Amino acid sequence: MRLAGAFKGSILSAAVLAALTGIPGAPTSLGGAPVAVAEEAPDHGRQMIVRADDVGASKIYNEGVFEAVDNGVVTWVDIMLDSPGTIDALIKLKERPWISVGWHAHMWGSPVLPAAEVPSLVVPEGEEYAGRFREDIQTAPDVKFEEALAELRAQMELSIQYLGHPPTFGSPGLGMPMQGPVEPTPFLRAKQQVIDEYHLIDGWYNNMGKVEAEPKWADKKAWYTNMLPSVKDFYQTDSVADWEENYSPVNYYTEDRGGMLKLMDEGWTPIRAFHPGYLDLWTYRRMERGDRTMSRRFSLIRLLDLEGLTSNELKDWIRENRIALVSPKDLLFGRNAYQDHLKAVGSDLYIERDD
Repeated sequence: MRLAGAFKGSILSAAVLAALTGIPGAPTSLGGAPVAVAEEAPDHGRQMIVRADDVGASKIYNEGVFEAVDNGVVTWVDIMLDSPGTIDALIKLKERPWISVGWHAHMWGSPVLPAAEVPSLVVPEGEEYAGRFREDIQTAPDVKFEEALAELRAQMELSIQYLGHPPTFGSPGLGMPMQGPVEPTPFLRAKQQVIDEYHLIDGWYNNMGKVEAEPKWADKKAWYTNMLPSVKDFYQTDSVADWEENYSPVNYYTEDRGGMLKLMDEGWTPIRAFHPGYLDLWTYRRMERGDRTMSRRFSLIRLLDLEGLTSNELKDWIRENRIALVSPKDLLFGRNAYQDHLKAVGSDLYIERDD
């Protein structure tokens, strides 16, 4: 079910909505229970979406992200709107309108609003990490709904200020319709309200066969794939040798560990998320605070993802299999912005298709 108390009012004009999607009359409501996906495949050849996560973590991290965007195969980025590199990333994304933008709402950074205005959301003064979001912000019952709502609206307005619009997509798994009898927390209710107010799109893909797309998007046949086949074991280690021997974003595709070719031949557009970027102290240690398990899990993987997503080996596989790289907005709204960009820059990843 959707989160309780979600506000359905519109605060964006039709013109802004059209700008977000590239078409007039963009959708403003995404309600409805999941149903079975459409049986008939869309009329297109093989195509896939590649997402980069944690964008905006820091300026240094962003340098790697945008190397993967400009010289790699990334078609969609998920941005954190509360982090040291947020504004830098928004400015760079405004210069790259062929890239789709989602909201990566982990809340690992600090509020856009002054901490004094949202005290229930942050670590108190005098404690380590004072002024940053509390680590239990998503689940804590004592978070004040009004403070969460004000902060999340401020994050959307920050995006509008620098990017020209809010993110188009809600972060998968964060702010999505909740399953089961668990009562939504104040923060999650606020997040769902902001997703509704700013018309962020969620529920548009099948999540690893476990959660189906909402009915209005089912015929688009988008499928989010699992990252686990890219590793023997999800190593929680700082060992370069362990990661290099057991993790490969390239082999995930070239060995078809996620079954992507089969999905594409059945008419699906598979989605796979990675974390390409350069490491600095913030990204490696401070972003995750004291959670060394998470820091180890998402440290060297970022460099390996950057190497893999810009590699000639992966690009060769894409060309040999006649796969068109597309963005989510291209898929959902019948655009061809990403492929048009490839054509404009003379990329040999451009795929010419019959209309």
